[in-house]
Amino acid sequence: MAAPLKITPTKTANPPERPLHDYLKTVCDHTGVRVGSALPLGTSQQENGGNFAFFSRHATRVRLEFFDHPNDHVPSRQIDLDPARNRTGDVWHFGAFQN
Repeated sequence: MAAPLKITPTKTANPPERPLHDYLKTVCDHTGVRVGSALPLGTSQQENGGNFAFFSRHATRVRLEFFDHPNDHVPSRQIDLDPARNRTGDVWHFGAFQN
């Protein structure tokens, strides 16, 4: 009869944990996209940018696609909105600001 197989987990060096709010701030600062506000609906100008809010009862995800030129067929940048941060009820919202 063969000896039972013994598996010993090995420790790997994990990077130091970083608080989520620090990570989100870094990502948001890099992309220029913020949480924004659910009201008013539509677009509203704010200092250094604008707020965008739109109603969609059945949307499960929203992707922003940015194009460098009006005739481009492929976006130069894509950003998926986080439903936990960028959705209030049936209203999706985000702010776009200059860095």
